[in-house]
Amino acid sequence: MNIRKLLRDECIETGCSVQSKAELLERIAELASHCPSLSTLSKETLLKALESREALGSTGFGQGIAIPHCRLDSVTEFVVGLLTIPEGVDFDAIDGELVRLALFIVGPKTESTEHIRLLSGLSHLLRKPGAKEEIVGASTPLTAKERLLSETPAETPQDPSSGHHLFQVLVRNEDKFLDLLEVFAGMVGCSAPVVFDGHCATEFLSRRPLFAEFWTDGVSVTPRLLVAIVDKRMSNELIRQIEQRVGPLHEGKDLLVMVENLFYYAGGLED
Repeated sequence: MNIRKLLRDECIETGCSVQSKAELLERIAELASHCPSLSTLSKETLLKALESREALGSTGFGQGIAIPHCRLDSVTEFVVGLLTIPEGVDFDAIDGELVRLALFIVGPKTESTEHIRLLSGLSHLLRKPGAKEEIVGASTPLTAKERLLSETPAETPQDPSSGHHLFQVLVRNEDKFLDLLEVFAGMVGCSAPVVFDGHCATEFLSRRPLFAEFWTDGVSVTPRLLVAIVDKRMSNELIRQIEQRVGPLHEGKDLLVMVENLFYYAGGLED
């Protein structure tokens, strides 16, 4: 999904001064209501949708960043906006840090997969070292937009003839698994990842008397297999992003990445 096309000029504000989470959500609803593609929605409707989503859990995901979002039946296209709050505001973030940068999304109710992809892409983008500081330091909406888009990779045109890779990733670390799931979900040219739970052979061998002494004290960690189809031209970028989140793959003890040429595939499992 191309963030460059979705970020609306009328939905960008720098130097926002708000005193609470409620005030910030109200300001977001007001900005969103100015977008032509959301002209049929009132500020009150947008605010209610944003508040309903926050009631499920804070969208302040840490490091001074929040991505408030909502889905509505009457919306036909995605709208992305940006606000900087230099002084910070308490947003009930998971790490307790004041939020200084908020990107918001208003999207169609029916586009669940694309909404997840957009959320994951923005989350990954904003985690880049220095990205938040660059954007928050912008003095004008135009500068903030330029700094955000400078961090955004150009979208690669889809070409069915380019071929695909089958990525299979085995993970035994819960934190790494969640990080990788976010990377795959936000990757352009990547199918929605499928996850399988599994068991290591050691779990079965430990039940046999001959091998009992080797694994009686260990804590069993359920491995997960993450499978996705990836455009070949994006494979190197995907591996780069994986290493950016979990460290060098050749040093890993709880992660295994396998990439194969895919001869044929058809159908899909996306919602």
